[in-house]
Amino acid sequence: MDKYTIQIADTDKKKHDVLAFWAINFPRWPQNKFPWFYESNPYGKATIWMGIDNESEKVIGSIAIFPRAIYIEGKKYMAGIKGDLGVHVDHRKKGPAQLFQDNILATYKNDFDILYGFPNQRSEKAMIQKGYETLGNAAWMVKIIDSSKKYHNLLKIKPLAMLFSLPTNWWLKLSSKENKYKTTDKFSTEVITRFDERFDKLWEKGHAHHCIIGERSSAFLNWRFAECPYRDYLAFTLSDNSNVVGYIVYQITDNSVNIADIFAINKDQMLDNLLAEFLLYLREKKITIVSMVYFGDNHLIKKLQEFKFFNRSESRRFMIHRGDKESVPKVLGDGNQWYFVEGDNDISTS
Repeated sequence: MDKYTIQIADTDKKKHDVLAFWAINFPRWPQNKFPWFYESNPYGKATIWMGIDNESEKVIGSIAIFPRAIYIEGKKYMAGIKGDLGVHVDHRKKGPAQLFQDNILATYKNDFDILYGFPNQRSEKAMIQKGYETLGNAAWMVKIIDSSKKYHNLLKIKPLAMLFSLPTNWWLKLSSKENKYKTTDKFSTEVITRFDERFDKLWEKGHAHHCIIGERSSAFLNWRFAECPYRDYLAFTLSDNSNVVGYIVYQITDNSVNIADIFAINKDQMLDNLLAEFLLYLREKKITIVSMVYFGDNHLIKKLQEFKFFNRSESRRFMIHRGDKESVPKVLGDGNQWYFVEGDNDISTS
């Protein structure tokens, strides 16, 4: 008899079993992720695989795939995001993790066109052997607005840190592209926490500028950001009259900003305007540093570099698995055609 049984679990019937397994083995994983991320996704409920020890009949692990609609060359496909792989500590070296992967690859094609995500480095080689493709490394883009915190971490003396930061901050401001931006009455800005039908119109007008991009409807944006139960997201919007022409979703932690999503009606002048207005707003709010993780078309990276973002080393590699290679465009394997940000991925449980 096999030591383990891996089975697809009914999300409703097995919810309490999964949560009980989390509570015992991964107590830092927030329980309120399940009703939100597993049950309320606008593209459908998560698919859960559970691992059972056949001898004890106890749950020893679980993994999930979360549905995400993406557009490839203007056509809609259903992608799956692998997440929340957890195996009981006593079973981690006995093979269930590999059994989870094998079962997913054998069954996911019924519901998904592709899988994507950022695996850990230890599993990358095995995943390639199973047919996954590595498309490239993510970029971790960082912009320093106020260097005093960096100097304080280095010197440990606040007055000295403030003194050293003055010329650096002066140069950072003088050389930044947003400092040369001229505001105009044509545009208005607003910080919001929910998304309305204006964002559906923005999506319809703007997504054609991207070859491969996840859908950004108001339903998705509200679910992914406004309804997140354990992170507080804000959205900075740029509008032309009553039309939203761009937005940036972000969160603030200790005077630092992390960008989770950015989207504009076009990738050139309007993206310039959006970034300039946002960065000027962050200066007013005394933000010290802003960052984002991104994978895909170099156009956004170059645009961020124009605004003095620099690319820090990021070891996470973006990988995909195509369900039926004949039914999805070949361009899917070109990392330079993607547009992928934090909001397109599973959300961390830590």
